[in-house]
Amino acid sequence: MKHERKPTFYERLQICRNVENTYSNFNITATYSEVVEPNVLSHALRNFLLKNPTFTTNFFREEHSEDDAKENGNNYTVKTVQLIRYTDVVEHRNISGTLDGNLLKSFNEVRFDLNVNTPPWRIIISEAKNKIYYTLAVDHILGDANGSCNFHQDLLNEVAKLLKSKAQLQQLDILLDYSKDAEVLAPLCPTTTDLVDLFTPSSLFTVVAIAKELFLPNFAKKLLDKYIYGYDFDTYPLFTNRGLQVPTKVNYRIINISAEELENLLQFLRSKGTTFTPYFAAVASKTLQEVVFPHFHKNQCSTKLLTVLDGRRYYPDLQNELRYNYVVGFSEVILRPIPSSSGYEAVAESTASIAQRMKEDIDSKVGFKTIGLLSYVNIWDYIRSKIGSLDARVTMEVSNIGNKPIGNEEIEVLDLWFSQDIGVSGHFVYSAVGTPSGGINVVIASLDDVENTVDPNTDVKVMDTFAKKLTTELKHYN
Repeated sequence: MKHERKPTFYERLQICRNVENTYSNFNITATYSEVVEPNVLSHALRNFLLKNPTFTTNFFREEHSEDDAKENGNNYTVKTVQLIRYTDVVEHRNISGTLDGNLLKSFNEVRFDLNVNTPPWRIIISEAKNKIYYTLAVDHILGDANGSCNFHQDLLNEVAKLLKSKAQLQQLDILLDYSKDAEVLAPLCPTTTDLVDLFTPSSLFTVVAIAKELFLPNFAKKLLDKYIYGYDFDTYPLFTNRGLQVPTKVNYRIINISAEELENLLQFLRSKGTTFTPYFAAVASKTLQEVVFPHFHKNQCSTKLLTVLDGRRYYPDLQNELRYNYVVGFSEVILRPIPSSSGYEAVAESTASIAQRMKEDIDSKVGFKTIGLLSYVNIWDYIRSKIGSLDARVTMEVSNIGNKPIGNEEIEVLDLWFSQDIGVSGHFVYSAVGTPSGGINVVIASLDDVENTVDPNTDVKVMDTFAKKLTTELKHYN
């Protein structure tokens, strides 16, 4: 059995992001209810890999084919590496404190090479005095954040089997030897595009998108956007700062809403007919307008919001098949400046606008079809065209992967954190994930130009003030 195939268009996008150095990784960090010793972890990983060959692969450039841009990434093959050692995919660290922005920054600095005989993911075990953090860092080429939460679940299931067996295990050095394991390694999973037409745009959708991009002058695009979004951008221009540069230097902060606080908040939001994601996005936009934007623009600015969507919602019968696939789309909306007052009513209108746009975009799948248009273009040209551009980034991206009750009778996840590189997406990126016991953790990612901005009146970094005020505003909705 051969474990190889050609990459899909969305994998070629991730190849480009990797080799062009525009994105490093995303990572899911967990604390477990039990310590997983290296001997148990090594056997659990081997058992996991044999069942999930996606994580045994890398992307290999074909011989005599060095011009990735000219080939548009079609000069790569996905295939299982020859050998995976424990030390290839597990890193042990000792840390002096707890999980914080600095530790997340060190995770973001992990970069994976393609065209090498190690897979582009790693478990980083960070051992503090009283706590151990288990971080899965992954190149986006292997899937999305929901898939990485599934990794934690499936790995803990393998750990549980070993703990129940009470077997005396010696730590494995070699987790996979393809020359010996090829026959027992599960077949490569079908890709998303093999399974569903989620990313396939209609002919009309494609023609309209190409016509808008190629033939409409800028003034006509502005008129069209005015029609779509309902107001004049000249009055409240979109927030922009310096032109897009790579690689990005990203800084992180963590805010937490405890399980009890979150339950009270969700109950309140249900009474208002809405959910956490649109409420969070509205409050974050309002707080940016009040705390951050004035340091960069004299006049009030609009916010372009991109909300990440999980396409698995459309295919309840294909959850196993899509478990480790890339199934990501988006919803996009532009928000006017929100009046500066406190409580839910201050953000009620914006929350409703975001929720309505999300519903429309979920129903139409427009954010998935738009991504599908990349199958018709040269991805290298597309990515390179963004470099230096003032309007390449949205203002902020919100990626909330929800509440994740991960575990089994033997071992469970107590807390989760989701963090990622900003890449070429937004000026500010919020990555959220929750657990029943830990509440919801939101990781705030921002670029260096904002990170280094200090309020001259308080001598405090504006992003420190922003994170503190955002936490307060989220919790004080009455």
